[in-house]
Amino acid sequence: EYLRSVRVGLFDAFIIVIVTALTAVSNLAIAVGAGVSLSALRFSYQQAEPLKIATSMGDGVKLYSFNGPIFFGARHRVVDTFKPQEDPDIVEIDFAGAEIFDFAIMQEFHPILAHYAQLGKTVRLLNLKDANHLPALLRFATTEEGSNNRSLSQSGTEL
Repeated sequence: EYLRSVRVGLFDAFIIVIVTALTAVSNLAIAVGAGVSLSALRFSYQQAEPLKIATSMGDGVKLYSFNGPIFFGARHRVVDTFKPQEDPDIVEIDFAGAEIFDFAIMQEFHPILAHYAQLGKTVRLLNLKDANHLPALLRFATTEEGSNNRSLSQSGTEL
């Protein structure tokens, strides 16, 4: 089951193939250098698009929608967005438009979800299958995987 939750992006798979092929025809040092260079170029290109976090309210549920790359550089933005004391009893976090780049940002969600759990609030994580490595966040008793079959008010504000 763990292997099903680990996903490799299309570009990452491409880099794996390139590194493997270069290792076979040249040497490991050249292959690793090429892989690191390609990864750095991709990372730089993707970081040109900033993370957008939209919020909306509907039927007593607050929805946080992430759109864009989530990585260590967006840590303060993510932490400052959530207000557990002010939020209703049910909160939904939608990762449909987001892509997780590192585990450091996942560590930032840990205290946020712990605070919601201490307050007895339920957090639903939407579209987990679309974001990498996020099922690891589901270890809090008040956190559950939500479905996005119902629609909320789209009169949210973009942060």
